[in-house]
Amino acid sequence: MLYYQFINIQFLRSFMNRFFRIIVITTLVAVCSLSLLAQVDEVSDATGMPIAIGAPVIYGQVAIEGIPKGERRPSIFVSLLSGGSQLERRQADSRGYFFFMQNPRHGV
Repeated sequence: MLYYQFINIQFLRSFMNRFFRIIVITTLVAVCSLSLLAQVDEVSDATGMPIAIGAPVIYGQVAIEGIPKGERRPSIFVSLLSGGSQLERRQADSRGYFFFMQNPRHGV
């Protein structure tokens, strides 16, 4: 009878040890993955739209310096040109970001 109790205690210790390790590893993975950022997040922040992974996008930001605080900001338009002809024209948002849902090509 004493031998069976010893085996049960060992089994419980082994089980609890494995269970504790699984909990610790799961917690670490969950905490570490919260701070991961992808390039898609950067594009989504810039455009203000959800962009699918692998979607073709050309984006950037225009900054105008020296405008007094109370003065109205000018409207900024960005044109996408290929071979001298305009493919698309977009207005930059209030932070100066613009985007085109196109693949970069030679000469664009």
